[in-house]
Amino acid sequence: MTRAKLLKILDLSSFIAIDFETTGLSKYADRIIEVAAILFEDGKPVDRFVTLVNPETQISDEIIKITGITNEMVCNSPTEKEIVQNLKDFISNYPLVAHNTQFDEGFMNELFVRHNKPKLNNI
Repeated sequence: MTRAKLLKILDLSSFIAIDFETTGLSKYADRIIEVAAILFEDGKPVDRFVTLVNPETQISDEIIKITGITNEMVCNSPTEKEIVQNLKDFISNYPLVAHNTQFDEGFMNELFVRHNKPKLNNI
């Protein structure tokens, strides 16, 4: 069976794979430093929303070692407030998949709450 056929059977002909890099593990206290959202159709990437995000706080040495993302890399990047609507629009109503679903969904929904956007239930 082809990947495209399997995805169609699973009703996942189109989906978004999402991943966040953050300043830590707390969806309340920590902030997003990178968003990657890739739209797949029939198993092939067709569009993407990828950006570094200025967390407006310092990234610890531990997180820099884990992610490779430095304070210098994000200092001129857009803030959460500047990307939240574009991310929400990109995600739209597509089903979402993630490697660490609970983590990514938690950060995404807390991002939306902080910026007065409704939570998503796509994952």
